[in-house]
Amino acid sequence: MKAIELEAIQEKYYMQKKQKIEIYGQQLEKIKEELEARLENNELKDVKTEQLFKLFFEYMDRLEVERVPVEFIAERSFEEMELENFTERFTAS
Repeated sequence: MKAIELEAIQEKYYMQKKQKIEIYGQQLEKIKEELEARLENNELKDVKTEQLFKLFFEYMDRLEVERVPVEFIAERSFEEMELENFTERFTAS
């Protein structure tokens, strides 16, 4: 597989992962808001509170699975890595 094709696939995967994280985060926020409202008003709607807590923790777990470690790289190191990747593309068969 060519490096460009591999890079395109990786970028596509990243976008899917980003979308998953956004969706899980949005759902988690809605569940959190509902839990807070129930605690303030002692209201129970269609979903039992214990089920809502279960959903909350399930989405927390899903977000943890989607978490990507963030590494900050010094500008000089990043430029060196770009040069290395550029060189590898032209030397790889």
